[in-house]
Amino acid sequence: MFHKIKLIVFFTILLISSFLIADCLCTKTFMNIGVRVLDAYDNPVNDLHVETRFINEVETSSFEVESLLRDYHKYFPGQYIIIGDESSQKVSVEGDTLLFTGKKDDKIVFQQQYIVKSDSCHCHVYKVTGPEIISIENTAE
Repeated sequence: MFHKIKLIVFFTILLISSFLIADCLCTKTFMNIGVRVLDAYDNPVNDLHVETRFINEVETSSFEVESLLRDYHKYFPGQYIIIGDESSQKVSVEGDTLLFTGKKDDKIVFQQQYIVKSDSCHCHVYKVTGPEIISIENTAE
């Protein structure tokens, strides 16, 4: 009987300690970092091809946001997603520099740097620096 009690206590402590030191529990909230692109007259600029690149001393790698988010500007004029939680595993806790580029007709109309970081569990991405609005002079030629 005493042996069974010791086993029950042992497994109870093991179970409780596993909850206390659980690796990570992410919320189901999906976060994105976005920007609004406006022309010289403060009109939303749509139909840009945008690209986000990680920049560091060793390498530069690019990625595209999920296809649903890539077309975000079609539902919210002039708004584009720079990076979202789907890329949180690629982002460091200390912070990474991103280069966000917008093109129209294969011509670069803006390039903007952002610094983003992830939480310690790599569940979400957060903007450290970078503008919320990018103003561009002219996209028509």
